[in-house]
Amino acid sequence: MKKQLLIVEDEKSVFHSLNRMLDPDRYELTWTQTGHEALRRALDETYDLLLLDLNVSDINSSKALSWFCRLHPFLPVILLSDGMGEPPSNDATAILHKPVDRGELVRTIEKLLAESHQEQLSRMAASASGTITLPWM
Repeated sequence: MKKQLLIVEDEKSVFHSLNRMLDPDRYELTWTQTGHEALRRALDETYDLLLLDLNVSDINSSKALSWFCRLHPFLPVILLSDGMGEPPSNDATAILHKPVDRGELVRTIEKLLAESHQEQLSRMAASASGTITLPWM
C-alpha cells in the first residue's frame, strides 16, 4: 500500500523536483501551494507524512506546524528550509535544506515512516519536554 505524503510547497519547481525524487510505486503525493489548503485537506484526509516548506507564503510556518501537530500528533513532519527565516518550535520531526538531496530525503522519509508507535511516543515526549536537539539549535 502506498504511503500518503502531503507536500506544502509554494514553488512549483521544488515540488516537481521532490516528485521526481520519490518512487511513485511507494508514495502517493498530494501537493498544496498554501498552508491553509493543506490544513483543510488534513481535516478530511489521512496522511502518513508531511513535508512543509518553512517559508510557505500564506501562513506563518510555526502556526501551520502547530495546527498540524494538534490535528495529527503522530504525523511525522519534515521541514524544508532554504536557510531563510526563523525555525519553528520543536514540533518538527526533521529538517532538510534546499536544494534537497535525494538520498537524504528518501532515508529521512523511510526512517520516519518505519517508526514504531513507541518511538513516536518517545519523540513526542522529548519534544514536549524541550529536550530535542534539531539541526538549527
